[in-house]
Amino acid sequence: MASGGAGPALPGFCGAGLDGALPEKRGGGGILVKTPAIAVAVFLALCLGLDAALAYAEPAEHETIWQTTLTQPDSGLLGCHNDVAGSECSSAAVLAGDSFWVDGVSFQVTALTIANNTLELKVSTGIRDYFRDVAVLHVNGTEFQLADAEYAVDPSGSCWWVTDSNNCDLALARSESSVSWGNVSKSWGAGDAIEISLTAPPKYADLISRMYEWRDDPRWSGDRAHTDRWDRALVALGEDVGDGSLTAMGADEAQGYADRGWTRWVDVAGAMRELERSEAQQLATTLQNQLSGQNYSKVWSATLHLYGAPDSARGCWSSLCYHNLVPYGFVHKSETFYADMIVLTTKKVLFFRLNYPIYGAQNATLVIDGKSFDFDASATKSPRWHDTGLDWSGVDLVQVSLWIRQEMDAEPDTTAPTLTAPADVTAESPDGRPVAVELGTAVAADDVDPSPAITNDA
Repeated sequence: MASGGAGPALPGFCGAGLDGALPEKRGGGGILVKTPAIAVAVFLALCLGLDAALAYAEPAEHETIWQTTLTQPDSGLLGCHNDVAGSECSSAAVLAGDSFWVDGVSFQVTALTIANNTLELKVSTGIRDYFRDVAVLHVNGTEFQLADAEYAVDPSGSCWWVTDSNNCDLALARSESSVSWGNVSKSWGAGDAIEISLTAPPKYADLISRMYEWRDDPRWSGDRAHTDRWDRALVALGEDVGDGSLTAMGADEAQGYADRGWTRWVDVAGAMRELERSEAQQLATTLQNQLSGQNYSKVWSATLHLYGAPDSARGCWSSLCYHNLVPYGFVHKSETFYADMIVLTTKKVLFFRLNYPIYGAQNATLVIDGKSFDFDASATKSPRWHDTGLDWSGVDLVQVSLWIRQEMDAEPDTTAPTLTAPADVTAESPDGRPVAVELGTAVAADDVDPSPAITNDA
């Protein structure tokens, strides 16, 4: 029974439903064919009207995206700013937590200030789409809708690598990372604690509500395959359906139903793909923390807005990277670098190309989607990786970062370690038989290696 495309929950009235997928048992469907055109029009109007009424739901409650406390510093600046000594948002003593995630994208707060009756929030990544439309900033109980804010590009995101100003505008259009509200009058004293939070309604609340309706359609009552399919989809979106034996559905399976023409599954597959992307980005944070603990430092972090159809090679190359990779370049060891290719082919081969090789790039790691790709010493300018496990179908953007091991920046170690031998030992053997002697232990010291190994090759 092709239950995946079932119509709305109006048994015996709306029949085929609005998505064009017919139930298996029509039961009197021929009546529609014989009905005069005007009657059909009235029927459809009533059906559409009832569907709209049933689909209406109260606005979903907001959930917290980010919650922290700002302790007003004694610096003359109202709020926090990473460029003002003593008032850095990155300091836990000033801002208890300065980062959050939205739709798989990591945001770091770089400024939250009030000056000239203007409240300004600056973050490390462009604010867009769902987050921009519905999120609310709360400052000590006062609400500021992001949809009502003024947006601007952070000046630190200037595209110095682009000579054409039009290209620069295009490149920065997606990096509006500064939002502000006017006519704000607040005053805090040094040491005051200001409660800060960002909230938004659950992104998929309306879709989940509809999914429950589709699952409970009376026309499919008793069809276990139908209910299990929708329950597994609901589990994938974080719902508890009361059956712990069901496994969450993956985006690929949901897309398969959408490809059959079951149009209700188009939005479901899209939501699942976004959630899988979010999980991948959370893994990226874990990986970056591991790299930091292994003496790697991040020299570049960018957002890649993907170009290309989902069934083709995707990414950016040549001038497309000017527009779709923000920021497009970086500086390392006084050398200016830019990427002119990040492409994932349909065979899951990842191509990456810089304008120059990076010195010592065998100690460099590219991080994408929570996966790391180590540079090969023989291909430091245009490395490629096979069998990546990456999948950019149905994806809008990815986060890219480049990490370089700190040792490569150090001067070569040319000083030999020092070796201290144990003191001489003298032992007597009155009757000429062997005597056990304790020789002691040699001690080594080195400027770089804290525990140099000592071996005896005699």
